Amino acid sequence: MSSFKGIIAWAQDLEAWEADLIRRLLIDNTLAVGLSEVSTNLAAHFKIHEPNGSTCIKPLMAEERARPNQEFSNEKFSICSIHSVSNINAINSTSRLDFGHDGITIIYGENGSGKSGYSRILKNACHAKHEEREILRNIYNKSVSAQSATIGIKIGDIKSEWIWQPNNQHPLLKRINVYDVDCGKELLDKNNQVSFKPEGAEAFDNATEILDLVRAEINKLMKDATPPTIQNLEHHPDRKLEIDNIGQALSDENVVTLTSFTAEEDEELNKVKLSIQNYENGTTISDIEKINTIISSRLPRAIQRAKLALGIFTSDKSELISSLAENLATTKKAYELALSAYSTTDPLSGIHSPEWKRLFEAAREFSEKLAYPGEAYPKGSSQTSCVLCMQELTVEAQERLLRFDRYIADKTQKDFEQASRLYQDALSGIKACNIPEQDTYEPLVADLIWAVGSDGGLRNVFITLHHRKSYFAPSTQDKLIAYNTDPIDIDLLETTLKAELQRRIQTLTESLKPEQYQANIAKKKRLELNQEINKKQVAFVDYRNALLHNRKVTAAAASITTTKQRFSTKSRSIISQYVTPEFVNNFQNELTALGMDTKIEISPIVRTGDTSHAFSLMSKKPGKVLSEGEQKVISIAAFLAELKTFKNKSPIILDDPVTSLDHVYRERIASRLVKECISRQVIIFTHDLSLIMEIEGKLTESALKGETPSKTIVTIRRNGTDSGLCVNKAPWRGMSTSSRMQHLIELLAKFKNQHNSDIESYNQQAAYLYCLLREAWESSIEQDLLGDVVTRGRNSIQTLRLPEIFIDDDDIKTIELAMSRCSTWMFGHDKSRNLAENRPSLEEIAGDIDELRAFSKTLVKRRESTKDRRKKSLQPAATDKG
Repeated sequence: MSSFKGIIAWAQDLEAWEADLIRRLLIDNTLAVGLSEVSTNLAAHFKIHEPNGSTCIKPLMAEERARPNQEFSNEKFSICSIHSVSNINAINSTSRLDFGHDGITIIYGENGSGKSGYSRILKNACHAKHEEREILRNIYNKSVSAQSATIGIKIGDIKSEWIWQPNNQHPLLKRINVYDVDCGKELLDKNNQVSFKPEGAEAFDNATEILDLVRAEINKLMKDATPPTIQNLEHHPDRKLEIDNIGQALSDENVVTLTSFTAEEDEELNKVKLSIQNYENGTTISDIEKINTIISSRLPRAIQRAKLALGIFTSDKSELISSLAENLATTKKAYELALSAYSTTDPLSGIHSPEWKRLFEAAREFSEKLAYPGEAYPKGSSQTSCVLCMQELTVEAQERLLRFDRYIADKTQKDFEQASRLYQDALSGIKACNIPEQDTYEPLVADLIWAVGSDGGLRNVFITLHHRKSYFAPSTQDKLIAYNTDPIDIDLLETTLKAELQRRIQTLTESLKPEQYQANIAKKKRLELNQEINKKQVAFVDYRNALLHNRKVTAAAASITTTKQRFSTKSRSIISQYVTPEFVNNFQNELTALGMDTKIEISPIVRTGDTSHAFSLMSKKPGKVLSEGEQKVISIAAFLAELKTFKNKSPIILDDPVTSLDHVYRERIASRLVKECISRQVIIFTHDLSLIMEIEGKLTESALKGETPSKTIVTIRRNGTDSGLCVNKAPWRGMSTSSRMQHLIELLAKFKNQHNSDIESYNQQAAYLYCLLREAWESSIEQDLLGDVVTRGRNSIQTLRLPEIFIDDDDIKTIELAMSRCSTWMFGHDKSRNLAENRPSLEEIAGDIDELRAFSKTLVKRRESTKDRRKKSLQPAATDKG
């Protein structure tokens, strides 16, 4: 079992928060982020917080969560590309960075080009000793979209893609080791000691310090447990004992009960205060007299007026009025029908009018009493003359009088008149009823409330009466309002109020006694104490909870000591069991390969909080003796030694591996990385052209030995605020002659249209092209004419290529003429023409580029024949035989 798996197995028996801490330390032993979460988990374990506050995750169980180790499959795989980058630095989302699937891939980028953005993505997605705390977003883009990128992977012949997001983990990518400046520093401890630890053992490096920080965070959770201050509590021993024991309360409800102050107590306190006040200022006697006045006169007067009004505005008054109105309408209709039956044409108008009726009745009285006594008018047997005109009654006149008599005697008229009278009388009673206004009864209501705390409903009685009266007002008849039919028992109201007032008088009378006054004083103090305690009820609940909370915090903080001891014991065990001579041997071999023959001793350091193995030089720390560059060589050697320990062929990624190193170490590291790329994919990010030149030289040497690792060069550029723009070719200074010529042709195509439209811009672009063309001739001299025997930026001399070199006079002449022409038309040279003078035409420029291409091809072809010829000349002469 590996050391990493051994730690995982051991963590299974830990408490959940400890196991989660181990998980986090295995991922990031500095715990750069997550300290607060560990503290939260510990708090949740001791139930300081609610259980759902825990973020505990069980220890790593699956291989895909583990860091690279020797137990991984040796199946070869490679990383193919990164594209669709979203919100990472200023990398353009349309850019695509492709890697060679085998051999070595060099990604060149100047400062600010976006090179570091790509390397940070890989560093986060793959395995690195140092982990980035944060990958910055694009500061030029206000988008809040999630950070992501698509990473292409190839296993055998099968390709796939994976969507990366910060801190996501892919089982295969975690097998890829990344080295950069920070990873190199990570191999140095705080005392400048380079450390190698068995896989996973670095989890314990900062455990003690981190646990102390966790303890500090936990102790910050301590709450103020000072009980609320209550004045005069000491004068009430029974309540003081209850308050002192409040920390033992079983629940918040118990605390609430102990500190409650009910509405009844509040009302009682107000009454006691008033009683004491009235006793002290002598108003109790006047209050008794005032209440007696209410009982004897004011209340009876108001009750009487209410009863009179209720006699008129009964609960069924609306129904009664409606019934009278309905009866009036019915009798009127019957009367009008009867009247139409007697309607005929009479000599005079006004028949059936009231005046006419009075005349007819007077005639009836005169006839029956004086003219024709004893005979009914107008049907008497001896009646022959009209009592009004004294003329003889004709048959027609007699019939008219009989018709008039029947009309007068008709019952419908009497019913109608009676119904009309009853309806009008009822309305007159409503109109005449005088109900007291609010300013009349409100003072009595206020005094009743003052005396007994309630008016018994007297105000509502008068409000109801006003509502009932307003119901019959003409202005409301057409509105949809309901008649208030609430029952009112005025007698019960009167009886109840008088009884309450009598009891109030009795209470006031009792309060005049000195012993009652003293009892009220004592009650007031007790009730005010309870009231003050109640005002601080929330504080008492918080106080009780703070006491319980602090007990849990104390227990949690105390548990840290046990955890530290447990972790320290395990760290000693890991170091003793898993650090083997294999790593020591690998490390020494790597130092030798890098040309550092200093004897570096590896001594174990096993103490609480430090589970490292330190490198030392003659008992001194390397940081005290070696230069910064030499320390970097040690860290690279440790990185490469660890790769051997893993025993796999997973890819490796290096970001600026030769920063601060001189040309000697640069050459040796280039040689070592070329050797490594024969068996695994090697990806190098750099801004150092010298390193590119050294690697190309070492690749050439490797090819001469029959080993042919592939090479891929990508250049990353910046365009305005966009960066990460990838071009699948070397930077200009790292290009071959043929690549430079192709680049010049592409450049010419970009500004050829300006020749006829913008000659000034054309001259500038053409002058710049001739600058590059001159450099291309220099490159051809270096690569084609001199066969890369000596190369700028590379430390070594390729003596094995000397047999290819041949220079004749025509070569010198061609170069001299071409360089002179470039000097004439470029800018920045003392022989250059002014930019105001037009540059050669497009055809001439293309011809100058073709001249270089032809020269280069001739040299390459000639070198092969020269090599063969000289190879033969160096062979020993054949001797005669026989």
